[in-house]
Amino acid sequence: MFPSSLARKVGWLLLPLLALVGLGIFLRTVPNPGGVRERLERLRAAGLPTTPAELDAWYVTPPPAQNLALPVLDVAAALRGAERLDTNLPWLGRGPIPPSGVPLELGLRTRLEGFVRTNREALKVARAAAERPSSRYPVVLSAGGLNARFPDLSPVRTVAGALVLEAVVAAEEGAADLAAADLVAGVRVADSLVFLPVSQWVNAGQSLYRIVAQGSQRVLGQHLLSDAQLLGLQQAWSNSLTIPIAERALVGSIALYEPIQSMSVSEALNHFDPGTDGSTESFVETVRLGLYVAAGGLRTDYGVLVENWDERRLAAQLEYPQRLAKEAKLKAELEDRFRSSYLPAARYFTSADHEGRAQSVALRRAAVTACAVERYRLQHASKLPTQLEQLVPEFLPTVPLDPFDGRPLRYVPSREGYVLYSVGPDKVDDRGRPNQRSRKPGEPTTWDVTFAVGPIPGQKPDRMAP
Repeated sequence: MFPSSLARKVGWLLLPLLALVGLGIFLRTVPNPGGVRERLERLRAAGLPTTPAELDAWYVTPPPAQNLALPVLDVAAALRGAERLDTNLPWLGRGPIPPSGVPLELGLRTRLEGFVRTNREALKVARAAAERPSSRYPVVLSAGGLNARFPDLSPVRTVAGALVLEAVVAAEEGAADLAAADLVAGVRVADSLVFLPVSQWVNAGQSLYRIVAQGSQRVLGQHLLSDAQLLGLQQAWSNSLTIPIAERALVGSIALYEPIQSMSVSEALNHFDPGTDGSTESFVETVRLGLYVAAGGLRTDYGVLVENWDERRLAAQLEYPQRLAKEAKLKAELEDRFRSSYLPAARYFTSADHEGRAQSVALRRAAVTACAVERYRLQHASKLPTQLEQLVPEFLPTVPLDPFDGRPLRYVPSREGYVLYSVGPDKVDDRGRPNQRSRKPGEPTTWDVTFAVGPIPGQKPDRMAP
């Protein structure tokens, strides 16, 4: 027999473990929140996927001759030249973006021209590929859940950046046809990435829109595109706004992570890392998570995720700014739930950047509007409209709204150009002040989402036209 003191020690150790086991057994009886089965059935009835295999089928594979994605990847592999590795190049690397309306510095222009000359044929293939009507990248979504492994699609960013770079060089040389075609192709390449129903690649695709918008601002500032070329670019930006980006990403999340429910204890410990510092707290947390997973608790986590993702999917169908208000409310409700419940997997998977997506919408709406302003300029002896309402209905069906406050996009013309802007997440009108990478002490920290044509940033208000 064990000594009585040892028996007491073992008993004290077993008591909390037995309590945790009891909690785990209880968790098996807890239904998934929000009627998850009913939600999934509604999604299936609407023709939407709810498993990785269904998501693979939903992300349709077009015939090879219609698939934009395949030649884009070929172009990325074909781009060559030492300049490609130059991380100081704008649009391809981390180099500063030349301001709109300011001539390219000679050394930079020489480097950009060298890259274009070296890769002219590959970029020609990219422009032709952009005319294809569909896209699917070679990803296997049916790998499932946390074990899914996606290829590196950063080469797609390289192609978009290279197209913008060539467009800027073409505009400097007065080659309007090439500049316009490159920008349209850049928008289409970004479209192909946001169409992939996986959140991380949707976010990457939205970053490509920013790159193409930067190039568009600079090319529009040259005032060399014809009405037909401007209309083509305007339509490309308008079409990008019709893609249900957030809905596709959220449906993808519901389907892709369905296998979370059947994760093993070892997978959960590996992915959610309760702590490995050897402390008592880490040990207790590891035991807690292991018992939770063994007892089927991740079914509850997945139910919370489905509830949140589906509500966000429905919110994404609202018009701005009502959509932003609903998304903020859902985020707050989920954070409240996390404070009161142990949901290790749900916490891991619920990051959302609804304000970032609204910024992308604002930027693309501004790009559409800028093309309309330039078309107006062409037909009015280089004069700018004094207000955006003058663009309706000949150049725009309506004045696009700021997704953050629901008012028309702001427009400030000057002698040198103009800026179109949204007030951004803080909803403070900063008169078109752009978001800067770095600020000097004492400089304002608030900013707007801007699309500037001409050397607008930094101008004083008294230089603005009425």
